[in-house]
Amino acid sequence: MKKFLSILVPYYNEGEAVIKPLLDSIAIQQNIDLNEVEVVICKDGDDGPDLSPEFLGHYAYDIQYHTEPKGGVSQMRNQAFNYSTGEYVMWCDCDDMFYHCLAFWFIKRETTTPMQVPVNGVPTTVNGFDALYAVFLEEGRNPQTGETYFIDRKDGFQFVHSKVFKREFIKRNDIHFFPECTIHEDNVLNLQVQACTQNIKWCPSPFYLWKWRDNSVCRRDPLYIKKTYNDLIKSSNYSLEWLTAKSKFDKAREVVASIVLDAYYTFCHPSWKTIETQEYRDGAEKYFSEYFRRWEYLWNECPDQVKMQISSGIRQREVIQGMEMETETLEQFLIRIKSL
Repeated sequence: MKKFLSILVPYYNEGEAVIKPLLDSIAIQQNIDLNEVEVVICKDGDDGPDLSPEFLGHYAYDIQYHTEPKGGVSQMRNQAFNYSTGEYVMWCDCDDMFYHCLAFWFIKRETTTPMQVPVNGVPTTVNGFDALYAVFLEEGRNPQTGETYFIDRKDGFQFVHSKVFKREFIKRNDIHFFPECTIHEDNVLNLQVQACTQNIKWCPSPFYLWKWRDNSVCRRDPLYIKKTYNDLIKSSNYSLEWLTAKSKFDKAREVVASIVLDAYYTFCHPSWKTIETQEYRDGAEKYFSEYFRRWEYLWNECPDQVKMQISSGIRQREVIQGMEMETETLEQFLIRIKSL
């Protein structure tokens, strides 16, 4: 039977107990023929625990399991896509799960629901979508009490969680994860998608749960964000190289403006001004200096209105998170950065 949906899962050494909730949440899907669904799991290297045939054979839907040469999460996502056959694809982390038993029904419903998108500036009714972006639930822990809470993520446009893509659209536009990009890699993919289509549908009903895992790398290290800020800038470099090569200059200008303003407000946060974080701040500012000098022309070309809109959103987020008042203007910041 032709596959409607491929669930693409990178796997490293998490183990059967970690991936089981995801596979279980697929098994209970209602109002859909699971013969139309496949799961493609790509294991990153031959070290770490395998998923046994007995474990995978417990599920009454198609599961492909491939062990690939060591390549990182981005390469595993690309390989899973290459093995997939579904008309639509969805990348999932192996430690997440679907929120309820009607997730796939929601997705299939949206593939046939008409929507209006601009085609050559003219509103046009089309069926289905190139990309479906949906609200997703994020599981968290109260740092004082350890109590679990859940929030609706309506602003997670940079994540690959809870997003579905038409396979032909991804392939036709050469949209892919960059293997060298191991952090913020899904942000790069989403920027490619948004640059190539306006046929993006929004689903306000959550069907995906981004689960909390205590021993994930970003939970174990309180300085994770500081240590990996350069990777955020690096991922932007990959985005800009792809966008400019495709002559997607409007989106490229937005990307540069977002990174420049994010860096400006991020470095105003008091957590970046401690002795403990000084080394990471110095390194991040020098790395950002190289980035800004390379892409300054796009920053200068970006309309002031676009910069103001981006600035307002980032500043609001940083103030909520405890940002101090700016100690230097944006112009002073960029002059100093260029001198590093």
